[in-house]
Amino acid sequence: MNKLQRLIFTPRILYSAAKVSLVVGTLLNIINQWEYMMAGQGLMMGHLLMNYLVPFCVSTYSGAKALATTKSECVTNHTATQAETVNLEANSTYD
Repeated sequence: MNKLQRLIFTPRILYSAAKVSLVVGTLLNIINQWEYMMAGQGLMMGHLLMNYLVPFCVSTYSGAKALATTKSECVTNHTATQAETVNLEANSTYD
């Protein structure tokens, strides 16, 4: 399993995605099915599920991608800082 897949299933990402899905999915259902609800026709269950599933998937992917990018930047910055330190120490030795 690659790093992004592992991050997708972390509780922090899933919990955040569930909250986003709840808010966005509810708003989408109100917007998309308002006329049906007001006419007393009930909800279209396929649309209802998709209105929650799509924001959940988008939020999960974007959260995991952002976390992966942040972690890789931290590693890159840490490595660069170590290289700069070694370079500075080497240069000060010859002064």
